[in-house]
Amino acid sequence: MGKILGSKRVLAAILIVIVAVSVTGLSTYQVMNNQRFAQQSYILGFILFQLGQPRIVSMAPHIDEILLGLGLEEYIVGCTNHDPYGLGYKLRDFYLPRLVELILSGKIYNGIDWWAPSVEDVVNLNPNIVLVDSGVPSQVSLYYSLISQGIFSFLVSQGTRISEIEVSILQIGSLFKRNSMAQALVDKMNTKINTIQGNVSNQTVVNVLMCVWIDFDQQTVLTCGNNTFLSEIIQKAGGLNIFYDSSLPWPELTMAVAAARNPSKIIILDHNAFLNPVETLINLGSSPLGGTPAYISGEIYFIQGQADNLLTRPGPRVAEGVELLANILFPALFNATFDYPHILNTDNYKGYLDSFILE
Repeated sequence: MGKILGSKRVLAAILIVIVAVSVTGLSTYQVMNNQRFAQQSYILGFILFQLGQPRIVSMAPHIDEILLGLGLEEYIVGCTNHDPYGLGYKLRDFYLPRLVELILSGKIYNGIDWWAPSVEDVVNLNPNIVLVDSGVPSQVSLYYSLISQGIFSFLVSQGTRISEIEVSILQIGSLFKRNSMAQALVDKMNTKINTIQGNVSNQTVVNVLMCVWIDFDQQTVLTCGNNTFLSEIIQKAGGLNIFYDSSLPWPELTMAVAAARNPSKIIILDHNAFLNPVETLINLGSSPLGGTPAYISGEIYFIQGQADNLLTRPGPRVAEGVELLANILFPALFNATFDYPHILNTDNYKGYLDSFILE
């Protein structure tokens, strides 16, 4: 066994046999969630810890946060760039405080491109495991390149449901022999979600338009269909995603089509677009959405920075996303107040949460 563990090429072959061959004819999630996973993770975990202290490269923000939730942040040597286009996005809006601390101290390199990762950037960090975002095609290509070079890589599913996100947490916990911590993290998520659902169960359902992206030049909105964890967050918070019936996960629609569904609340995710809320409200008023109950009653909410991350990252903090959205949908129930224009961001989002999943 000592000779086998000493050969990166042989280890790469083992990894290919365990994971890559299984991909044929199956979705990534099916591969990662099949009944063989327990055996696979045991073998991978055994090999990993034969190589000594883990040196982890995390290839997505939600993976960063899973690792943080499992107490593994000290082993991260690399993660993805928070501002690849130089738009001025702040570290504190992208990473949680503990990761910011490690990045600023030089313990974590954060220059890897999330959407077009360089093999060299990853290899230069000398990792012994790379956790790859299966939802990004260029990263799946990176995965095969890395294992061909003898670098252990593991595909992490983004998941389309909260239960699938929890599976990814449990899988990573199993890989790093943090099973009990992973289960405790999942239990903490479910406790928060179940509590919120119980609180809103007797409330009238609120019609929600979730604007994942908004384009006033084209008069369109990108929103979420039913087969997304974002739509599930809306449902668990006591809302009705007005495009729950879409067969597409991320449909792009005209504002006129969206307005015809009469949303009572409009949630605008900023995503590093640096929207000016005042200008955006003026533009909304001149669009078909200006005639909706949401606009007329002033129920427009701008979600920025860490608040945005709660709703868009398939990691442990989706449970906080459920609580944050419930406060927006039922402010009287949660004694929540919002200044106008309604902006939730890194500075104030914690005030709407009773407890924190990762802090």
